[in-house]
Amino acid sequence: MLYYTIIPDEDLFSEEDGSQAEASLLEVKHNGVTMLVTPTGNGRGRIQRLISSNPADYLHPALQPGNEIPICEHGGITGE
Repeated sequence: MLYYTIIPDEDLFSEEDGSQAEASLLEVKHNGVTMLVTPTGNGRGRIQRLISSNPADYLHPALQPGNEIPICEHGGITGE
């Protein structure tokens, strides 16, 4: 496969950035919605991605990526 790009090969094929970012994500269920969250400390986390088949969940302003929510470090389940 050929890649026609000006980006250096080291940046294209480095595995250290992606695997490290994936390791810091937690799967959390908050108010019945499953999402991937990055822990920020003090029992809170920043939403990275929603995992839902309900389109209304993606339109809810409080569930937009970048917002902080309370999380439980041990079980990862909050709001139930």
